[in-house]
Amino acid sequence: MSRNVLTMIDEVAIIVLSHKVTYKEVTKMTIAERLVQARGNIPRDIVANAVGISLSAISMYENGQRVPRDEIKVKLADYYHTTVQALFFDTNGHE
Repeated sequence: MSRNVLTMIDEVAIIVLSHKVTYKEVTKMTIAERLVQARGNIPRDIVANAVGISLSAISMYENGQRVPRDEIKVKLADYYHTTVQALFFDTNGHE
């Protein structure tokens, strides 16, 4: 009996870990989409220069390859006249 319980716990742990990995991937893409939407028609190089980051960095953020450091999050939010919360965190609450 205890062997079956251990197996069920292991299966639940695997499912939870798999869910968290998927959630992180979705979050990166959501951030990327929000950054692209916030930038609108402004060229990437203009935003990069205004915020003090490289063009390749902003490209990686907008392609979901990287997430900016906290200090860059603040600069981007200020540039786009929004909040760090709105750009980088879930504003819909938890599921």
